[in-house]
Amino acid sequence: MAPWQHRVGKRKSRKRQPVILCGLNYEHYRIQSLIKRSKRYELLALIDDFPWNHGTLVDGVRVYYPSEALSLAKRHGVVRVLYHADGDLAVFDDDTLLALDAQGVVCSKIDPHHIDDLDSYLAGQA
Repeated sequence: MAPWQHRVGKRKSRKRQPVILCGLNYEHYRIQSLIKRSKRYELLALIDDFPWNHGTLVDGVRVYYPSEALSLAKRHGVVRVLYHADGDLAVFDDDTLLALDAQGVVCSKIDPHHIDDLDSYLAGQA
């Protein structure tokens, strides 16, 4: 195997880290587009507490209830919950937020108007 083939194989085998986005308004859609351009993260799920949104797809990503976030994090190894406004996390009860934290999931506030590169921005929050 040529050296370059070995490097290409490694790059392809590296999987993007799953994240959850909490919220479903225009700002969240803009964050969703930032995640699409990311080389490090992939959007696993959207979270919303309105029953009429549950199970729907927004740009190919399924909407889940807040009560499903912890299970998604455990099953898929979610590394972050992204949100835009402070009130977005109000859909989670305290026990869920504590359990996500115990699972190692970081909650990160994102302002899509001031971020061009999500990967660089989140690397600075490490």
